[in-house]
Amino acid sequence: MRRLLYVLRALLLAVGAGLAVVILTLPPNPRDLGQLGLSLLDGRALTDSQGRQAEGNPGWSPETLPATVAGAYHIHTTRSDGSGSVNEVAAAAASAGLQFVVLTDHGDATRGPDPPRYSHGVLVLDAVEISTAHGHYVALDLPAAPYPLAGEARDVAEDVQRLGGFGVAAHPDSRKANLAWTDWSVPIDGLEWLNADSEWRDESWPATALLFLRYPYRPAATLMTMLAYPERLLARWDRLAATRRVVAFAAADAHARLWRRLEVRSFSMPGTLRAPSYESSFQLFALQVQLDRPLTGSGPEDGRRLLDALRRGHMFSTITALAAPARFDLTASRGTVGVRMGDEISAGSPLEVKARAIGPAGTRLRLFENGRLIEDGPAPVLTYRASGHPAVYRAEVWLPRRRREPAIPWIVSNPIFVREPPRRSQASGDVPGRTASGTPAGRAGADTGTGTGSRGPVLLSTRKVKWHVEHDARSAGRVGRGGAGKGLTFEYALGPGPRASQFAAAATDALKRVDTWRLLRFRARASRPMRLSVQVRQPTGEVGDRWTRSVYLDATAREVTVRLDDFRPVADAPPRIPTAELQSLLLVVDTVNTRPGTRGTVWLDDIRVE
Repeated sequence: MRRLLYVLRALLLAVGAGLAVVILTLPPNPRDLGQLGLSLLDGRALTDSQGRQAEGNPGWSPETLPATVAGAYHIHTTRSDGSGSVNEVAAAAASAGLQFVVLTDHGDATRGPDPPRYSHGVLVLDAVEISTAHGHYVALDLPAAPYPLAGEARDVAEDVQRLGGFGVAAHPDSRKANLAWTDWSVPIDGLEWLNADSEWRDESWPATALLFLRYPYRPAATLMTMLAYPERLLARWDRLAATRRVVAFAAADAHARLWRRLEVRSFSMPGTLRAPSYESSFQLFALQVQLDRPLTGSGPEDGRRLLDALRRGHMFSTITALAAPARFDLTASRGTVGVRMGDEISAGSPLEVKARAIGPAGTRLRLFENGRLIEDGPAPVLTYRASGHPAVYRAEVWLPRRRREPAIPWIVSNPIFVREPPRRSQASGDVPGRTASGTPAGRAGADTGTGTGSRGPVLLSTRKVKWHVEHDARSAGRVGRGGAGKGLTFEYALGPGPRASQFAAAATDALKRVDTWRLLRFRARASRPMRLSVQVRQPTGEVGDRWTRSVYLDATAREVTVRLDDFRPVADAPPRIPTAELQSLLLVVDTVNTRPGTRGTVWLDDIRVE
């Protein structure tokens, strides 16, 4: 009995000591900066890290910094793999002091987004997270797609752009292979520079255990300790922004469920714990969006304005678990012309880049030019005289680091882009990715590249070339001849029921008589908007090696050009195409972008390789 008492006492002492360690090592609460702004408005003196008086400096008072609305982006609900309803998410956002949320439930974009609306005083915007072969792509402001969006990332991004949406590469540096973004040649509109789910996945076992022990006492601050400065991802963003317009988001990736998500390195275990909660996720970090005027309370009107601001990059990310509220601005000006973060300004004569932030003593502003740190100075104001040459400028705000706080900036801005004047300037009121009328900018799906092989074009749609149909056991198809002997009519009917690799293809083995070619061209239209998988096949093994390139078709006849270099391997096919050994050309309709049970017709003319 005495031995049992000794064991119990030792156990209680160990538990007590463990709890004491957990409590003594809790991360600090966020700094409350509300009084800083009030002190300025009241006229009381405030000093920066150099001991200079801020009072009387008209360049950075709260009255001149633009107002923002705070919100959370990348949230999942019970409509996909989250644990809460839309109204529960909105209630949690209201408790966290947010004014908007962007829902991103998984889907193929065939379900149209719910109209913007207010719930619990929070503006709810509906978006979709699409799975591609090269990572996940969040599409905002996207109407219902006429067919499932899936397949290669380049095709999904092309479809999102055509439909007038705005696409963001989700969790691009995730440790999970099927979540990481792997095709950086795709012209994405934005990326997630910070993703809470990715931060969770790279924690060690001891760190993960400590997170679980600390979380009940100080949830948001505990989640903050897993954040790390994504140096490589930020460097990639800087390189992308130097060549095209890319804006960045901080993504909550909130599920409020450890279901199929309790994964640490190679260990995985199912669970149903509703943690971290939506509210604690929303208290970790937020997007601060600059609007020209306050929200009105009208869901459709405010939703349109907020989506346009997100498209333009008129926002910055702030780690609210470090400090709140955040007041910040980044501008560039030349004479009477001025722009803010997310905007473009023409290259030319020198310009002034200015970053402003309100923070506690020791706050520092860092300015980057093309990814290179060029200025590092104390808050509240940092001014840089730029040459006016093409460049990209973004800013970070760093707070003096306290014990157990991660080495991560408090604020990360979106860039200001200094560009050569375009040949045809975009109308000042246009939103990136949309024309003034709201229709998609440009036409995707048909490459108009030029070039011919040394032997000239080889026609594949004449009556001398035999075509046949290939399909699975549940599907059907028929190839007929069009007019003038150069056209084909391909009728397809995919098998009904659940997806089971249904397909139908018009095929010819005429490529075996062509030694070399660089381009495949044809003119085509379809009975409905669709994607046609253009494939070439080498007769190896039981099914052969295949390479594919998907193209968009609709009721409008169009000239389609597919470059040989644009084909990508299917399954285990080698990356390099053995042109001289190819035998078959296949025009395939399958369940990647077509629902089972779908019927339709494709009309093709003047099919040729060059």
